[in-house]
Formats: sequence, C-alpha cells, structure tokens
Amino acid sequence: MFDWTTITEDPSDMRTGIQMQAFLASILEFFPQKRMDFLLQYFAGVRVMDIGAGEHTPEVYREDRLEHGAICKVATHAVGIEINQKLCDHYNAKGFDFKCVDATSAIDLGERFDRVFMGDVVEHVNNPVALLEFAKRHLRPGGSILMTTPNPFCLSFMSSRWRKRSYRPFFMANFEHMSWVTPTNANEMARRSGLKLTRIYFPKSSRKFFQKITTLILHALNMPELAHKEYIYEFSV
Repeated sequence: MFDWTTITEDPSDMRTGIQMQAFLASILEFFPQKRMDFLLQYFAGVRVMDIGAGEHTPEVYREDRLEHGAICKVATHAVGIEINQKLCDHYNAKGFDFKCVDATSAIDLGERFDRVFMGDVVEHVNNPVALLEFAKRHLRPGGSILMTTPNPFCLSFMSSRWRKRSYRPFFMANFEHMSWVTPTNANEMARRSGLKLTRIYFPKSSRKFFQKITTLILHALNMPELAHKEYIYEFSV
C-alpha cells in the first residue's frame, strides 16, 4: 500500500502521483492463464471464505458454472457468504456451506481463513472499506484477500458496449453497481482499512486473434490497463 498522506496533503499532487504510479507498477503481475485457472491455483489447499459466492437471481442459478463450486473442489474448506437468505437456502440444499451475513457489518463469525475471496462484489456495496474490514477480521495470520472487479477502461469493454445502440449515449453496466474500483481506489481502500495492497493481477483475457494482438501492442506501449477486462487485487495485513 502506498501511503500518500506521509508525503503530501494534496491528493492531486503530480510529483506524488509519479511515486504512486511507480508503486502500482511494482506490484503488477501478468498471469498467463484465464481467470478460472488463476482462481483454482490461488485457492488450492487452503481454507477459503467466499463473499458474494452465489448468483444474482434464481433464474441464473447454475452450479455447474459456479466459481464457488470450483473453489470448493480445490480448497480444504470453503464457506460462502451471501446477504440473501433465499440464496443461502438454495445453495445449502445443494450441499454447499453458505451463511447469510452482511459482509459490510461488524459481525465476527468466529472462523478464520487463509484466503478471503470477493469476486465482483465490491462494486455493489455501499461501504467498500467496511467490506475489506469484514474480510480482514476473518483472516488467519499470513492470510490474504483476493478481490476482482470490472475494468471500465478496457478497450474491448468500451467498444462492445458502444456497438450496441441500446447502450448509447451512455455506457451502462450492471444496474446494481455503485462504483468502479481502479488501482488508485484500491490503494486508498487498503489505506483506510489498515491493509496492504500487495499485488495487482491481470489474467489472460481472450483467445481471439485480434484481441491478442491488441493486448501485445498495449503491453508494449506500457498501457496494459486498456487491454484487460478486470482487475484482480490482493490485500494482506
């Protein structure tokens, strides 16, 4: 985590911004495989709390495509967290271990985990700092938090939406999203919650030839943020 407050009182100071850029670049890591392969490797052989582990609505319940289900197969123990009791009842009936909890609350479940996963959750909540504090509370010593969230700056993300007339004149995402969380936002969330932002991952995003070429060009220009559809942030205590 880069604590800019130890350098300046101006959150727009350009010289401090150069140092921020250097810090973010130093923790950037490219993962050569796709998102699911990354997650399976990250959560293999550990205890996992998965916040927001279910799907949005009953119409899209698909256990065969559920990331939480895949994580359960490689983790030693996995607990799903959802705020919706109906979701919890559904997944518990399927044999999963789901708990109905507000993950931005001060609740302590009394369990500790090696990894906490928040897959595309942070952009939905009212209080992202409270979300990180909840996750932090449930970490074992030496544990880490993995948080994924969409990248609004990705060129393919923007172009695909611009081609659809229904998305003009404004770009639209999930109607429930409250915010985007870019790397400087993630760094500030870490600072306010007493965590360290330790890694920014970009996994491989596409097998399409044109997008592969575009990704290579953007990497060569030192503009990888434009090439990847999501951010994956890692936090530790």
